[in-house]
Amino acid sequence: MADRVTDKAVIARSLLKSEGVKYVNNNGNYTFVIPAGVADSIEKAYGFSFDQLSVGGEIPLAELAVHVDEQAGLEARISLVCELAHHTLQLEKNAFELWYDRLYYKCKKSLLRDNSKSVTESYVSGYISTKYGSELEERKKKIADLEFQYRLLNNVFRSAAITKGELLPTLRNIVQGQGAAGIQFITKKKVKI
Repeated sequence: MADRVTDKAVIARSLLKSEGVKYVNNNGNYTFVIPAGVADSIEKAYGFSFDQLSVGGEIPLAELAVHVDEQAGLEARISLVCELAHHTLQLEKNAFELWYDRLYYKCKKSLLRDNSKSVTESYVSGYISTKYGSELEERKKKIADLEFQYRLLNNVFRSAAITKGELLPTLRNIVQGQGAAGIQFITKKKVKI
């Protein structure tokens, strides 16, 4: 069972790192350093604040008790938002595939009409890239943006909520007023030169 918990921790840490989130463990004090862009985009798009995930440290005990009581609801809400983001991404991917298949068929039919010789797949793909390149790029960018939002939510925010949920039982001393350990989130500001 210990290996399973260790595996979860390693996976969560690597997912957070892949999104630019630094993780520090100082004798029971867990600190997540969040890039400012990540924090801003999640706050604007989904109304989540990383303060909801902070627990212990400088937080008053009454507020900490609320964190403990509302943890399950927070995890459910984050999971719902992640699933909605994933659903939106899948819809956009399906729309792109349908658009591309129709465009491919239309271009191939046109090329076959204009050329008496057979038309290869790569020739049709090249034709589409040349003629519809800007629209193709725009649609792919939209998918990439949706994928990025989903990965941020799922890999950063959801991982942090699950980590908080697993650590809450060990923070019993904080609720009882014994100690100042906890979980803290710091937004890393960009330095202008």
